[in-house]
Amino acid sequence: MARRRDPDTDIDSHGGLHPRCAERLAFVLLALLAIALLLMPPIPQPQQYHRLSDMRPLVLGASVLPNAVDVLSSLPFTVVGLAGVARLGRLPSSQRSALRVFFAGLALTGLGSVWYHLQPTDQSLVWDRLPMTVAFAGAVGAVAAERRGADAGLRWLLGWLALGLVSIAVWVVTGDLRLYGLSQFGGLAVVLLWLRLPAAPGMHRLPWGLLLAAYLVAKGFEVFDVQLWELTGGVVAGHALKHAVVAAGVVPLVRGLRRVRA
Repeated sequence: MARRRDPDTDIDSHGGLHPRCAERLAFVLLALLAIALLLMPPIPQPQQYHRLSDMRPLVLGASVLPNAVDVLSSLPFTVVGLAGVARLGRLPSSQRSALRVFFAGLALTGLGSVWYHLQPTDQSLVWDRLPMTVAFAGAVGAVAAERRGADAGLRWLLGWLALGLVSIAVWVVTGDLRLYGLSQFGGLAVVLLWLRLPAAPGMHRLPWGLLLAAYLVAKGFEVFDVQLWELTGGVVAGHALKHAVVAAGVVPLVRGLRRVRA
């Protein structure tokens, strides 16, 4: 049975969230997050971040690959990103465009992550985070198109891409990560809010919830990098697991695209 909408309350008759109300709530949520970040002191990049637990090299004859596990575990991002670009199929153009940005950003993230882990510094980290902001923007735009329609998809894609690129520039110039935090975690909050909505007319619903769950688990692995390294007796650290879990979380999206093409 179709749900009826109450135009006066922006809530449907079964208690669900109306799309208009969802976008307003997203702006309110982002405004509150931005105010909270502005009230905080500047957030510098912790140098401990570069001292990852698993720094084992891989020796190949006369060549040495430093931080081999973290370097090699970055490559699945590129694999799933290219697989996604190749399978966009017959999606509506607005949904396809945002997903192309997402998957291309993901493919470049793999290369940027390899570059960073070869020699972890603030300077090389820029080339890891820059394509990540592109992927974040593609994800936000794709979910906006899927749940709110073509106009919202383009609006949020361009807006989030601009926010992400500016946040990287602010970090490089000032050393402050607050705006970057908004671009990452604000986008996550918006997507979580919009997943309550049905697919917009003509759009294809994709399994974003699995990717978000994988991302949250992966952030936990990142936080407990050292503890996992010690717990496993130096077998595997949290950072490499973070790479593997996020890449695995993209696989259901790629498979969902394959079903759209059929």
